[in-house]
Amino acid sequence: MEEGCRVRPGDKGFTLTYIIAPWLLWPFAFILLSEHFITGMTIATAILGGLTLWKFGLLLDRKLDRRKLLVIIVYTIILFLAFAGGDKLVDILGLNQGVTQVYRSVGRSPMLILPLAWIGVWEEVYWRGGLQEKIIVERLGLPWVYSAIPYSLVHISTGNPVLVAAALVVGIVLGHEAHHYGITASSITHVSWLYLVLILIPFS
Repeated sequence: MEEGCRVRPGDKGFTLTYIIAPWLLWPFAFILLSEHFITGMTIATAILGGLTLWKFGLLLDRKLDRRKLLVIIVYTIILFLAFAGGDKLVDILGLNQGVTQVYRSVGRSPMLILPLAWIGVWEEVYWRGGLQEKIIVERLGLPWVYSAIPYSLVHISTGNPVLVAAALVVGIVLGHEAHHYGITASSITHVSWLYLVLILIPFS
C-alpha cells in the first residue's frame, strides 16, 4: 500500500541524491559491469528500490482484480507491438547492432526469470513510483509524461541510441499505465514485456 513520505519534504539533499542516483548506477551496470550486466542491474535497481522504500514506502497497490489484469494484458501487448514496429525501423535504419548489443549483454537463459522480475519491479517502484508520481507529479506539479525524459536520457551512458529510443517508448507507455492504474500494474507489465522480448519472442 502507498505510504506517506518518510523523509521531511524539505530534505533537498536527499531528494537530489534520489534523482541523481540512476545517473551513477546506469554506467555502473552498463559499462563497469557490462560483462555481468544482469548482476549490475540487479544491484542498481536494489539501491533505487531501497531509496524509494526509505523515502516513500513500497508504493505498490496490492489490489489486483480482473479489470486490472485486463489492463496489464493490453499494455503488455501495446508495448510488445511498439517494439515489433521499432525492430522493423531499426532494420531499415541499419541500427541492428544496437539490438544485438542488448541481447549480448543480457543473454537468453531461462535462469533470467527471477532477476528480470526483480529488475522490472524495482525499476517501476523507482521510475514510475518515486520519481514520476511522488516527485514530478506531486511535488513539482508537472504532467506524468515528463518522467519519460530522464528515463530515456539516463541510457545515453550506454552509447546505444537504440536503447535510448526504446527507453523513451517504455517510459511513455508504462508511465501512462502507472499514473492511471497504479505501480503494481506497470510493474507486472514491465516484467511480462521483459519476458516476451528477452526470453520468449526475442527480436534478434
